[in-house]
Amino acid sequence: MTLHPLLPESIRLDAPRRLFCFPHAGGGAAVFYRWQRYLPEDVALVPMRMPGREDRLAAPVYDELSHLADEITEAISALPPAPHLFVGHSLGGYVAFEVTRRLVDRQLPLPHKLIVAACGAPRGTKPKSPIGQLPDQDFIDEVSNRYDGIPAAVRESPELMAMVLPPLRADIQMIETYEYIAGEPLPVDILALGGTNDPGVAVHRLNAWRELTSRHFAMRLMPGGHFFLHPAPRREATSKAVPPAIAMVLAALPELGDQ
Repeated sequence: MTLHPLLPESIRLDAPRRLFCFPHAGGGAAVFYRWQRYLPEDVALVPMRMPGREDRLAAPVYDELSHLADEITEAISALPPAPHLFVGHSLGGYVAFEVTRRLVDRQLPLPHKLIVAACGAPRGTKPKSPIGQLPDQDFIDEVSNRYDGIPAAVRESPELMAMVLPPLRADIQMIETYEYIAGEPLPVDILALGGTNDPGVAVHRLNAWRELTSRHFAMRLMPGGHFFLHPAPRREATSKAVPPAIAMVLAALPELGDQ
């Protein structure tokens, strides 16, 4: 079958379980593929292939979160059903949440659990200090200060910054223009994960996710900053232990036979 461009070009559709991953602002699928070494053989990893980056560099970026959520809902619902888990990081947490809402509305199979990482619960108010429209250098400085989200090696390379900046700015603007509309709590368990040193996501905002589910809610704080979900590649290469955040994801996978 022909898959939507937002999905990997190849998915193990016969795998009994699936792990759908929604990246942070400016991020793509590649960082999630590092998780493959930790996953059970019967789990298909399905990270979103966001436009404007990686192998979709020429594809136009999304400018509305609602449009992106609509497209991902269509892409996922076209797949043969299988028990699955949603993990959304930062911006990806909002996207995964909105996709889940759309699945509820359409009475389609729901994720076994929604994991939101480094992402405060959505609010109906606009951000007090938006940065999406700032001049390039001011924007870069603010992203670095708030999220430590641009490695020094990238900031120091004009060529790399020219590739990174457009999708990152578009994603930040999606967050800042996201119009959350209050609705019924999700009939899905929610696990909110936060970094102990993340200056951009307050604990009370993580805890506010409990109001958005009618099922079980849990919150856990993990060592690290805004990107605690993705350990440095060097650390992964020198350690055989499963990083704590990824261990939480593995523990949340649906059991075989769950629907």
